[in-house]
Amino acid sequence: MVSGHNLNCAIYDSVSECLCLGTVDGYIELEPDAPAENAAVAGVAITDLFIDGTPVSVGAAYDGNTILKTSVARQHKVTLRHDQNTFSVAFSQFRFMSPVKVRYAYRLAGLDDTWQMLDNADNKVTFIGVPAGRYRFEVCRAAPDGTHEGNTAALDIRIRPVWYRSGCAVADREQKNRSAKKENRFIYIGYQKKA
Repeated sequence: MVSGHNLNCAIYDSVSECLCLGTVDGYIELEPDAPAENAAVAGVAITDLFIDGTPVSVGAAYDGNTILKTSVARQHKVTLRHDQNTFSVAFSQFRFMSPVKVRYAYRLAGLDDTWQMLDNADNKVTFIGVPAGRYRFEVCRAAPDGTHEGNTAALDIRIRPVWYRSGCAVADREQKNRSAKKENRFIYIGYQKKA
């Protein structure tokens, strides 16, 4: 026995949808689908990151790029290469009363600042072909009426441009263009021979 409970005595009443647990002093009725009174709104955490459908492991290098130095839940920003621009983000909430009824709202600020609602039980979103830039993925629980509940989990995502569009390459190209224009600054004075 643990704390006066008889762990071998439990009955589920399908008519009243109630779970009864036997104790030394009687029994306890639990209604799994009943809302808890004064229950704190559970938090949301980002749990996984995927690149092209492959889970990103902590410390692993992907084409020479180590994306996660710690778990994605603790690392609040990642840098991806230009060819790692198709990615998925998975998340979870920590209120386990009725996980099927949980809805999420998310957005990728910088790409689309509009909050999107997910259907019940969906806890992963995928972005395909995101252009180079800086973004902020945000996700939170959503109430049935669409309002946001609890904390918002966030992950800053930087997608580096392809090398020839990087800041150094563009600056070098502009410098070469300016130099070429300076070299071509001469006046051509020509004459026409009369026939």
